[in-house]
Amino acid sequence: MAAWGNSSNDVWAVGYQGTIVHWNGSAWSGVSSATTAYLSGIWGSSATDVWVVASSSTAPFLHWDGTVWSTVTASELSPDWLQAIWGSSADDIWAVGRNGTTGHWNGSVWSKVESGTTAFLTGVWGSSSTDVWAVGSSSAPYAGAILRHRP
Repeated sequence: MAAWGNSSNDVWAVGYQGTIVHWNGSAWSGVSSATTAYLSGIWGSSATDVWVVASSSTAPFLHWDGTVWSTVTASELSPDWLQAIWGSSADDIWAVGRNGTTGHWNGSVWSKVESGTTAFLTGVWGSSSTDVWAVGSSSAPYAGAILRHRP
């Protein structure tokens, strides 16, 4: 489950079985996602550009254009379930997930970025487009993984 907001009257939350809810400043309302996948991460660059990552092998992303949620496929990233998403702008978005999966959106297409690990990546954040961090856990007991991408 995750939440992201553009303002105090534009907040989105996602979760189990395709759940998406929206806060309009006075009330929460459910929004159809057209999926039953677990939605684990959400990030947006504006009220009309919001991305959600899903545990789905067929459509790992949902995208909000200000009017409707639509599924977005990314064959290079499937079937490795995605867990988290973060971006520095509308054309620089990162998503991470199982088996070290790391994907990048350049404004036009999602592409796979080699991470050098098979860790289950569960978080991603950056300070800029040239300083992006991912965290997760490896298969070894009590072993964490911290990755840094600096193109």
